[in-house]
Formats: sequence, structure tokens, C-alpha cells
Amino acid sequence: MPIPIIDLFAGPGGLGEGFASLRGRRRQQFFKIGLSIEKDPIAHRTLTLRAVYRQLRGTKGIKHYYKDACWTRIQNRINEMEKRVPAEFNTQLLSPDQKDAEERTARQTQRIDNGIEAQRCVLAIPAEKWKQLHQVLVERAVLTPKEIGIVKVAMQIPSKIPTEKQCLVLLGVLDKGKEEGITVD
Repeated sequence: MPIPIIDLFAGPGGLGEGFASLRGRRRQQFFKIGLSIEKDPIAHRTLTLRAVYRQLRGTKGIKHYYKDACWTRIQNRINEMEKRVPAEFNTQLLSPDQKDAEERTARQTQRIDNGIEAQRCVLAIPAEKWKQLHQVLVERAVLTPKEIGIVKVAMQIPSKIPTEKQCLVLLGVLDKGKEEGITVD
């Protein structure tokens, strides 16, 4: 015969469930929850549900009833949703591989667009302005050796055209110029 338990301040009943789940070699219960006491209404609902479950545990056919009923509800819900979704919806879905490929392509396109925009901005500034900017920023020791070399390319526009990557660096040089109070119009 199982030992009765009174679970005071039970919360959602985890401790009592632990005791109630203990079984001997012949699957006999060691403990049985006789009473659970909890004032929190949500925890009390959980205790009530678990008490009903413990009472129904082992009842023949109960698992199949709930599984079948649940599965039928899920299947009906899926059918309802399929009716609401337009037929062409499934053709517009992408697989994870397709999604990754789309994202890679979008990033590559964005890099190209950024490079083109950088070139457009850099080429809009005449070589003479680049020379003035170079002179001031070198005097103030603001530029790195790499930036100095790239600005020297910009000083030769239009006979030499900076690459997209160089133009991105030149936009950074323009930002450094603005920080130093130098604007290039």
C-alpha cells in the first residue's frame, strides 16, 4: 500500500510528482499524493491537471483516445489552413539552400553597388581637390601610408582611375578630412 503524501506549498507540483512516480520492482507505487495545497491559481490548475492525469494513468485506451483526437484536430486545422493559402504560395517557397544562395547573391550585388557608388562619388571630385586634401592631411599626419598611396592615385584622375576598393578607402579619407574641418565640394 502506497504511503500518502500531503504536499504543502506545492507550487505546480514537481516534488509531489517525483514522489508519485517512484515505483518498486513490480511497478507498485511507493507514495501517493493524497492532498496538494497551493494558493497560486495557475499552479493550482497545473496540480489539478496532473491529479487527473495520475488518476487516468493506466486506463486502457485513454492514450489512443487522446492521440487520435489530437491528431484529428491537427489534421483538420492543416486542411483549413491549406484552403486559405493561395495555390501559388508553395511554388514561391525557397529551400534553405536556395535561400542561402539568394542571400549570397544579394550580398555580392550590394558590394558591387557600393563599389560603383563609391567610384561615382570619388570621380566627381577633381584631381586638384584631391591634391589639396592630400597636402593638408599629410601635414596633420592623419593618413596611413596605404591611404597616402591611394590618394596619390586619386590625384591623377582622369588619367588614372581608382578601383572600387580604393574608392571605398578614399571615402574614408574624405570622412577624415571632414573630421579635420576640410570639405571637398
